[in-house]
Amino acid sequence: MAKAPERQYIFSSGQTRLLFIGMSVLMVATLVGILILASSRPQGRFTTNLDRTQYQTTLEQAVSDLEGYRENADGTVSIPIEQAMELIVERGVVNPFSAE
Repeated sequence: MAKAPERQYIFSSGQTRLLFIGMSVLMVATLVGILILASSRPQGRFTTNLDRTQYQTTLEQAVSDLEGYRENADGTVSIPIEQAMELIVERGVVNPFSAE
């Protein structure tokens, strides 16, 4: 009986196994790297600017355009609902109470 011709593949079984192992190691290393990056904290420190004049000026300009509001004892501010609706119609819904 004649022996069937042997098939020739592009990659041998050893090369396929080596490629599979290499890709597995690469995937695990990538996952470990992503987990390390995701769990690390930023090392910088937030510093605040002690000069509040720019903030105070911006706040005064924003408040100067609004009329008809009253300041409550707890520090909150309230305006009549009619005026609030007018502001929403005039300035839009995204940021209705800004002075921009």
